[in-house]
Amino acid sequence: MRRVAGGSLWAVQTLSRSFAAAAAAVATSSSTAAKGCGTTTIRHFSSVFNVPSLPQALPALPALPALAAAASKSSHSELGVSTRRTLSTHSRNSGKRYVTSTADPSEETITGAPAEGFVNMAAAHADKFTADDKVKAKEPEIDMDESHLQRKKVLIIHTGGTFAMKPNNVGSLDNSPGNLQEMLKNVDELQRAEMPLFDVKEYTPLMDSSSMAPTHWLRLAKDIEENYFLYDGFVVIMGTDTMAYAASAVSFLLENLGKTVVFTGSMIPFSEVYNDSRRNLIVSMIFAVSTDFPEVCIFFHEKLMRANRTTKVNSFGLAAFESPNMEPLATLAVNIRVNARLPLPQPRAPFRAHKAIETGILVVRLVPGFPAEVLTNIVEKGAIKALVFEIFGTGNVPLSQSELFKLLDLARERGVLVFATSQCLHGCVIFDAYAAGRVLIQAGVTSTVDMTTEAVVTKLGYLLSKYRDPQKVRELMSRSLRGELSDESIYRSRFFNRDAVVSKLICRCG
Repeated sequence: MRRVAGGSLWAVQTLSRSFAAAAAAVATSSSTAAKGCGTTTIRHFSSVFNVPSLPQALPALPALPALAAAASKSSHSELGVSTRRTLSTHSRNSGKRYVTSTADPSEETITGAPAEGFVNMAAAHADKFTADDKVKAKEPEIDMDESHLQRKKVLIIHTGGTFAMKPNNVGSLDNSPGNLQEMLKNVDELQRAEMPLFDVKEYTPLMDSSSMAPTHWLRLAKDIEENYFLYDGFVVIMGTDTMAYAASAVSFLLENLGKTVVFTGSMIPFSEVYNDSRRNLIVSMIFAVSTDFPEVCIFFHEKLMRANRTTKVNSFGLAAFESPNMEPLATLAVNIRVNARLPLPQPRAPFRAHKAIETGILVVRLVPGFPAEVLTNIVEKGAIKALVFEIFGTGNVPLSQSELFKLLDLARERGVLVFATSQCLHGCVIFDAYAAGRVLIQAGVTSTVDMTTEAVVTKLGYLLSKYRDPQKVRELMSRSLRGELSDESIYRSRFFNRDAVVSKLICRCG
């Protein structure tokens, strides 16, 4: 343990190491890369240490040109950690980038000769430094364990739910403010050096997930945005009942997300001797600091799943969630098996959180004999902006129900967008698979392919709050924005090529 002045001195020492490591890495790079295209590919070094991104920390250094010049003489081994850990170097305040993206989204390039990249960057800020910036005598001293410089940091956002509940005076599970922090103090695994450091942000009041509304989804997105450059990843602990809705919504609200946000919870409270809370949290924290998943996920039981592909399927089992139309991003076994072809690519634009979501969306599950006329008043009064029908199979509706088609005509006249999703957990909507579905195309209904209802509702809320053009919304609903839907052609080939497959089988058998 050593004591250092908080702020300037710590930033000088830490970033001087980063410059040294960067320059050394550049010096050892192949001459082909340096001579061939005039750019040098480097890894991000700011993510290795718990410091702000490089542009944020520049004003804290008194003599960057000198540091940069000396950096090339230093050994890369000073860094002491793998350069594979990468994070975005957006400036927190301005959103500007000091580097430009390359074909490899985990890397960045600085145009020009290797040494000039750092020297020019330092020189541009040299006039901002004064002698007082070197050491501020009155800055508070902090305890700094050098081993922590290599540990990443996670923000745990606790909204409530079963995870940290305790029985109340009548024996029912209820939220208990402050209970999560107390329990985490006794989790030995979280103190291990290979685990990330963490802070807990607890909402007041804590709430059951059934009480969480779109306003709370917006708050989650806002809190992640405000802390985006202070943490390497995020874990959201909440109740399971509406987790798929909240996580799907946040996946759309967070635009150009370059870090991992993991939603998790439990079916058994942490306070119970036998529970699923402990492992769900520990594994979620591990995934949160991984650079392999720049997206919003749900981790539960043994699977890491894309949030907007996930739905709750069991109210009693520990495997409470499934991703019906997409394989898990990763699965726990003796080793963690990562499906490397599935994660989304790193973004190529600045991160930001969208600040609005439309709530005028009605979901109707068709049942045989459904009286469509009950919806007429709702559509006529303009109380909704979009109508989502959960229909049968691949997209079928009762052709004999004339009131339903009158409703669809009325919706089109009033500017109400109409979408269709399947009631089936697995599969896709293909309107022209059957005559009973083809009529929906003529009625102006848009297919949502294989999206979950949770993804359909939250994606619609996001798009309707962002675009006024109905045609634009329809177009984007059929396009994958965050990996929320599959290519319809995959399903079409399976459905319409059945005869060819059967013929091949018959020929082989013959």
